[in-house]
Amino acid sequence: VVTQFCFDLHASTDFVDLLRGAGIGQPVRLGVVGPASPRLLERMAAHCAVTPPRRPIGDRASQRLGGPAGPAGSSLMDAWPTGYVREIARWQLARGERDGVQALHMYPFGGVTKTMRWLSERVAGDAEIATVLELGDDELQGVRSWAALNEEE
Repeated sequence: VVTQFCFDLHASTDFVDLLRGAGIGQPVRLGVVGPASPRLLERMAAHCAVTPPRRPIGDRASQRLGGPAGPAGSSLMDAWPTGYVREIARWQLARGERDGVQALHMYPFGGVTKTMRWLSERVAGDAEIATVLELGDDELQGVRSWAALNEEE
C-alpha cells in the first residue's frame, strides 16, 4: 500500500491503524513530500486537496535553523520533512512491532536532487529517521552516489 502524501501525522498513522484493525497486513509506504518551498507545498497541497503544513512538525530541535533539520541559512520550510518523518519514526518505534509503516514513499516536488541529498544526510546522520527509511545497502549506495554526482545543482 502506497499512500498519497499527507502533512497530518495523525491522519497518516490513523490510516495505518485502520488498515491493521481491518486485518490488512500488506506493507505500507507512507507518502511524504521532500524538501520544498512553502509556495510549492501550498500549490501541490491545493492541487491534491490536502491542507499544507503551516509549520514543520516535530520537536524543536528538528525545527531549528542550523540544527538537525537543515544547514544554517535554510528556511524553516526547506527543513519541512525532517520533523514529520522523525515523528513517524517515533510512532513506529513506540509500537514495538513491525506492522506499522514499512517505508516512506518520497514525493520530490522540490526536486529530485534536493530530496536525494536530504535522504542521504538523514540516513547517515539520524538513526531515528533511518528506522523508517529502511534502505538496503544497494539503495543506500545509490542515494549517496546520486547525491554526490549532483552536488553542483
